[in-house]
Amino acid sequence: MDIKTIWRENFIVIGLCLPFLFAVLLRYIVPFIESRIGLVHALSGYYPSMIGLFVLVMPPFMIGLAGAFLMLDDYDQGALRAISVTPVSVPYYITYRLGLLAVLAFFATLISIPLTGLIEFKISILPLVLMTSMFVPLLALFIADFANNKVEGFAVMKASGFFLMAPMAANFIDSAWKYAFGIFPTFWSTHGFVLAVDGDPLVWVYIIIGFAVQGLTLLLLVKKFERKFQIV
Repeated sequence: MDIKTIWRENFIVIGLCLPFLFAVLLRYIVPFIESRIGLVHALSGYYPSMIGLFVLVMPPFMIGLAGAFLMLDDYDQGALRAISVTPVSVPYYITYRLGLLAVLAFFATLISIPLTGLIEFKISILPLVLMTSMFVPLLALFIADFANNKVEGFAVMKASGFFLMAPMAANFIDSAWKYAFGIFPTFWSTHGFVLAVDGDPLVWVYIIIGFAVQGLTLLLLVKKFERKFQIV
């Protein structure tokens, strides 16, 4: 029944289709632009950044938004109150509700990256895809924690755009100050992706820090969600 509900949500369907759509667009539009310029691989230095933003981060972002509104639906309909009198705890509910979406985002992104045809897939990219799929429950909980209904959810959703803007802004800072954006989990995945494509061993530092930042943020959001649920 939940799978049927998920597939009826346009946000989720669009989110799952986005990585394939962006992969195909990059595969054909980038070479077309380069041919118009008259230089083959003229944009090669931007390949990792483009894939990192549009194929790696954007789809989990969209799916995370869908997950947030599914949880707000459950919140409005009193499903969380019903869960409180069952053996299923709130953390198990979160794991079930958002874990499925994270798994779908992981495989959709994993398949889409090679479809771009712009980079060689390396083993160091795999943990970055896993890290980014964790962004689905993180974003969903962020919105659900600070919104009490769908109307408030749309307002919080606009604020969550900083998760996408942060790694883009950091690209224009050529100094250590760019690490100030490290408080945003998407920074470590997108910039780590660039290092992974270049074969830089420093990528594993980004992977470790990225998982630590996301894990801590996720833990704090889960705790806040539990407190909010208990109040209600």
